[in-house]
Amino acid sequence: LKKCLLGVPQGPSQFLANLFEAVDIPISLCRYLSSGDLIQDIALSFRVGISTARLAVRVTCKALWTRLQPLYLMKPDTAAWLRVADGFSRSWQFPNCLGAVDGKHIVIQAPAKSGSMFFNYKGTYSIVLLAVVDSDYKFIIVDDGAYGKRGDGGVLQQSAFGQLLEQGCLKLPKDLPLPSTRIHAPCLLVGDEAFQLRPHFLRPFTGRGLDGDKQIFNYRLSRARRCAKNSFGILVTHWRILQKRLGESPQNAEDLAKALCVLHNFFMQQHAGDDAYCAAGYADCKFVC
Repeated sequence: LKKCLLGVPQGPSQFLANLFEAVDIPISLCRYLSSGDLIQDIALSFRVGISTARLAVRVTCKALWTRLQPLYLMKPDTAAWLRVADGFSRSWQFPNCLGAVDGKHIVIQAPAKSGSMFFNYKGTYSIVLLAVVDSDYKFIIVDDGAYGKRGDGGVLQQSAFGQLLEQGCLKLPKDLPLPSTRIHAPCLLVGDEAFQLRPHFLRPFTGRGLDGDKQIFNYRLSRARRCAKNSFGILVTHWRILQKRLGESPQNAEDLAKALCVLHNFFMQQHAGDDAYCAAGYADCKFVC
């Protein structure tokens, strides 16, 4: 992480530039983001004012996204989508799945003169973080900043990712054969009932009294789409600042959320062979019939 912060944009003052030369800044900032402590704590660690500490957090979050996004959250191409589909088929027995989609409300302080735009159904003010997740709980695409009053379906429709999906500009693979058959089926994203059924997007059957085939389908789809909820659960467990109301503007909250998503992918990849970041029991078990 220290390497990622070398050459970080220094901000408007020489004082902030000198601050970023401190070797313990990455450790202090990660401690602040992971513990959910007050901004006063990081200000005390740096021996600076609260406003300067806030500025340091904002600049660092932007730098983390700029440096890590091309390495750990790059825009997927067709080959990358195929690897995701293979992962869902092997781990969750759901073929042709290109990712699980879900939204996460990031609670913020009510912005001035925003009316009810950020007011959500939970009775708080928030922005919505929309994410596509692979079978290993890593983020593929993140799209945040939507008004909290929108549901997940509306967020997807209005998001840049949703627009690219509608326009067919995501380099999705062509139809693939279903396992042990010659039947070709389209590659799809999966989500819950909050999303609309559309090309390249699958949701569960609704209603009661479903027959056996539909119940089995819903069960398999539910296991696949829970990858997104599990990813958010792991994210919030490690980065406890997301468990609190952020005293930031919507734009700064977006920058912080994106930085945490790319940090999540960074640690998931760095600790893929051990339990240091995603230990057993953090998420649902795989290979369950």
